[in-house]
Amino acid sequence: MRDTSLPSTIIFIDPVPEKLGSTIFSLNNSLTLIVDQKHDVQGITNFPLNRFNLLTIRNTEDTKFGNYGYILKDKCYFRLSYNFEKEIFEISIISDIAQAQFRYIQNIFKMVSYTTDIKSENINIWESLTSSLDSLGSSNLKSIIKTEYLNAIYVDTHLVTKQDVDIVEVCQKTILEPNYQLEFTPINFKSTQAIRKGFEMDDFLDTSYYLKVLSRLHKTINLWSELQLSFILGHSLANYSCFMQWHRILELIFKCKDKIALIKYMKKSIFETTGFQSDRTNYLLQLHQLIFMQWNMLDWDYKLHFINVKVWMLILDKIEFSVANLEVEGDDVSEILYKIRRQLIALAEEAEEDPFADDTNNSKADIKEIDSEDNEETISFDSTDDFVNIYGSSDDEFEPAVVSKVTYHRKEFFESDLLSNSRD
Repeated sequence: MRDTSLPSTIIFIDPVPEKLGSTIFSLNNSLTLIVDQKHDVQGITNFPLNRFNLLTIRNTEDTKFGNYGYILKDKCYFRLSYNFEKEIFEISIISDIAQAQFRYIQNIFKMVSYTTDIKSENINIWESLTSSLDSLGSSNLKSIIKTEYLNAIYVDTHLVTKQDVDIVEVCQKTILEPNYQLEFTPINFKSTQAIRKGFEMDDFLDTSYYLKVLSRLHKTINLWSELQLSFILGHSLANYSCFMQWHRILELIFKCKDKIALIKYMKKSIFETTGFQSDRTNYLLQLHQLIFMQWNMLDWDYKLHFINVKVWMLILDKIEFSVANLEVEGDDVSEILYKIRRQLIALAEEAEEDPFADDTNNSKADIKEIDSEDNEETISFDSTDDFVNIYGSSDDEFEPAVVSKVTYHRKEFFESDLLSNSRD
């Protein structure tokens, strides 16, 4: 018999309105639920507490809002219910433990466990991509993401910084309201902060001075954390402004020729967010591993829409220089760089397909077809009849339903892909 004790964390999902069709709920890019009116999953249990959790929501038929969702940090029990006026699922906190216990027992066989029902490797990848975000409090995140929801931090596709609003309007072919909800560190390579009088050419080619200026002026979160946050929000929400900030930070880092200053800043930043510090750590290698992992997370459609080929060519050149000068070691690095460079050439030519599309180890769900059967694994659950025999039926809103489908994105580390495939 299943344990009926209350899990440490739960997200309860109310029934999906009939007019919506199927709705996709994704937690930490690791667990994806496709829920409709006939077969609703009732919730997600056992996601980590006091860590960076991102729940994203997308309706398969309505593109009005794109992707939206909530950052969850320090609460245990949540309820997702549809707001017909705002046309989105809103999240609320359940503070009544008895209420949470009752609903959980009523729907115990229709709950999906984050820790036991998904692949551990997916969780490991997520934790690596967000390692510096776990220590950030809600106040830190709210100082960057200026949204008005009280129960969690609301995020969506249309979040934008003042710096990016004109570019985003052109890219998304829409006029945005003058509400700049993102306040990332402003990075402008042509500003007087970045370029000193009399050192114009030096500072244009080398961002060492600018990195030192930014590290002193902006204390909300450090740039290492912002590198991770901008990518995660960009990838999970298909957000232009976040991807542009991600590229700006990458360019700032890889145009910095003062390696000692860069490593010192990385060491300090990682210690601030993780508490880890070691003189034996190769911080350049840690940086390279992070961006390789980020690159591998992006499907080809994402790369076509969001990747700045010029910036990434610069990144590859700098990494190759580090490898040639034995600043980093790794037998797989040259193969990784080769594959990325091949893909960048294809992106520059606006190729519709990844040159490595035939690599079955590199297959992923398409940006527009998250529920593609070729890139998902499905889990079956007990029938509703079994549930009714044990707990009985109910006419209330919490009546148990059958799980429609539980899906996982197949995502592998870049290095693993390359080990099994030789160069063309």
